Amino acid sequence: MKLAYLLLLLTLATLAFGCTTDTVNEPAPVDPDPEPEEETEVEVVEEEEAEVVDEAETQTVELPIDITQTTSYTLDTAASTLGYSATRLAANPHTGTVDITEGSLLVENSVATGSFTIDMDTITDNRDSQMYLAHVKGDDFFAVDQFPTSALEITSIAQDGEGFVIVGDLTIRDQTHEISFPATATFSDERVEAHAEFEIDRTRWGIVFDSGSIFTNLGDRAIKDEIEFTLDVVFVQE
Repeated sequence: MKLAYLLLLLTLATLAFGCTTDTVNEPAPVDPDPEPEEETEVEVVEEEEAEVVDEAETQTVELPIDITQTTSYTLDTAASTLGYSATRLAANPHTGTVDITEGSLLVENSVATGSFTIDMDTITDNRDSQMYLAHVKGDDFFAVDQFPTSALEITSIAQDGEGFVIVGDLTIRDQTHEISFPATATFSDERVEAHAEFEIDRTRWGIVFDSGSIFTNLGDRAIKDEIEFTLDVVFVQE
């Protein structure tokens, strides 16, 4: 009986000891030769370099004629015209033409010059008013008996975009003043055609009859100082 009792106590003690003992977790085994971790590939996107745009270069337009060569042209007077328009402030304009009797154009060492001679006795009037024609040819205006011709000496022709700027000395009644005006031109084989519209202030040449800027009491009877011109010329290469 004692022996059985002792065995029972021993069994209970063993069970109690097992229940109170802490369980120690062993560390995970370490791989002695670990494989390297894959590096995450980072895609680097380079920014595109901004394209550098240079300032727009000034375009040089080549003339259709070789300005480095000496070339002479003669005016085709039959195909060339000079028209004009003049008016009082309160009246319809007088329009007409004046003959260009001769003209030339010379291109030499990249410089263009030229000349025109205008026959003032050939002034016409769209109304064919002989009184008007006698007046404008008289001393109040062009004094044709004393100054039968006028002249334009072209001193420079400069290209301006698709057109040209003409600079020259205009002589009327033996007085010379510089003028400038825009023009267009077309070029073909051995031929140059040009067109220009411009105006002049007649008082610069001493033509002051009934000028509203000189005689301020004329009102609507004043004649405009500006005379408008339309020039169409044809040159033929010599």
